[in-house]
Amino acid sequence: MSWTSTCPSCLSGDHYEVQSGQLEGQDTNGPATWETGAIDISSCPFIEISFNISSLGTMEACGTGCNSVDWVQLEYNIDGSGWQTPSNSSFCAGACADINVVQSDDVIGGTILYNTGCIPSGSSIQLRISVQAWAGDEFWQIDNVTLSCATGPSVNAGSDISICAGNSTLLNGSGTGTPSWDNGGTLSSTTILNPTASPAATTTYTLTMTDGACSADDEVIVSIIPSSPINLTPDQSICNGDCATLTVSGGDFYEWAPDPDITDVSLTSQNVCPSSTTTYDVTAYTVGSNLIINGDFSSGNTGFSSDYTFTNPTNTGEAQYNVIPNPSAYNGGFSACGDHTTGSGNMMVINGSNVLGASVWCQTVAVTPNTDYLFSAWLASVFPVNPAMLQFTINGIAIGSSLNASATTCVGRVFQHMEFRSFYFCRYLYYQFEFKCHG
Repeated sequence: MSWTSTCPSCLSGDHYEVQSGQLEGQDTNGPATWETGAIDISSCPFIEISFNISSLGTMEACGTGCNSVDWVQLEYNIDGSGWQTPSNSSFCAGACADINVVQSDDVIGGTILYNTGCIPSGSSIQLRISVQAWAGDEFWQIDNVTLSCATGPSVNAGSDISICAGNSTLLNGSGTGTPSWDNGGTLSSTTILNPTASPAATTTYTLTMTDGACSADDEVIVSIIPSSPINLTPDQSICNGDCATLTVSGGDFYEWAPDPDITDVSLTSQNVCPSSTTTYDVTAYTVGSNLIINGDFSSGNTGFSSDYTFTNPTNTGEAQYNVIPNPSAYNGGFSACGDHTTGSGNMMVINGSNVLGASVWCQTVAVTPNTDYLFSAWLASVFPVNPAMLQFTINGIAIGSSLNASATTCVGRVFQHMEFRSFYFCRYLYYQFEFKCHG
C-alpha cells in the first residue's frame, strides 16, 4: 500500500510522520494529512476500518477556538465518488473545526481502538487520516491502521405465508443488525423481527437489517386466500331403501361430519343410504402456501437434518441417503422410480436403518399459535423387501397413524394430518345435504 503524509503548517521540529513505528502528529498548527493510494476492495461485500488513537499532552476539545482545538478525522473515498466521513463520526463545532471527527480532547486511558463499523464496499478505496494539534507538548499517535472485509448484516424475512381474509399472522424475520419493516400500517411493530401482520389484501413486507452504514433487505409475501363457495350436490328426495351419491368440489380437501353412512370422511364423493330424512355436513378446506423449505428436494440436500448419513454418488450401506432423481443410480438394486412432484425431479432416496427411532427427515418450521395447519408427505418403496414404515412427529409427539410403504415398488402412498402446528389452511363454509322420501 502506498501513502503520503503532509503537514503544511508544521514549523521546525513539528511533524506528522512515522516515529518509533507509529504515525505521529506533533504541534501541526492546523490540519496535517496521511493519505493512501487506491486499495483493491472488490472481493469484499462490506468493509470496516480501524486504528489505534493515542494522545500525549493536554488536548483541547471541540469549541475551544482556533489555535486550541485538537482533533483526529478519518475520511474515505470509494471508487472516486468523493471523500466522506464514517457514520459514527461526531460533528466538531467551532473555529478551526466545523468538521466531522472521530476523536477530540484527551483520549481516556491514553489509547483507544477506533472502528468505523460496517461500510458498503466497492472496487477500490482511498483512506485519509488527518490530525490537528497546537502545542509542542501535544501529540496524536496513530497505529495499526487496518482495512478488512466485514461480515455485514444478514437478513431473512421468512417464507411466504397464506392466510384467510380477516386473519392475522406472525412474520418470522431473522438476521443480524437492527430490524425495520415497511408497510407499518398493517404491522403490530416495525422495529422487531416478529411483528403480527394483519393485511386486508395480499401484501409484500420488506425487512431491512442495518449495521452501521450497511443494510440488507429481504421480502415476504402474505397472501390472502379468497373465500369462494364450494360446489355440492343439491338437496335430493329418495324413497326408503334407496341410496344417493353426494359430491363436493371446489376445495383442496374435505372433512365430512361423522355419520354411519360415511366410511371415509375425506372422500369427495359419498354413497349414502339413509333410513330417514338426514342432514349430511361437510367442510371444505383450501391450503395456503407451503411452509416447508425445499419440501420437494428441488434444491438438493439442504434445508433439513437427518440421523442418516448423506452419501454421494452411491449407496454403500444401511442408514444412508441421497437426494437424486433416479434411485437406481444410487443403488443398482433399487427400482428406477420417478418422483411424485414431476416424475423427473429430485427425491430423498433412503436405505433404511436397523436402529429404531432414527430420524429420516427433520425441519424446524416457524408457525403462528392457535392456527390450523396441514402436514402431508409421499412415500414409495424402491426395493420390494421390508417396505418402510414411517412415524411422523411434531415437537416429539407422534401424529396420525404410521405411513407404511407398499411392497410394490414405485407405488406412492400419501400421509396427511391436520394439526395446530405445521401447514396453513383455511376452513370455509359449512354445508348440509338433506334427503327426503315421498310417496
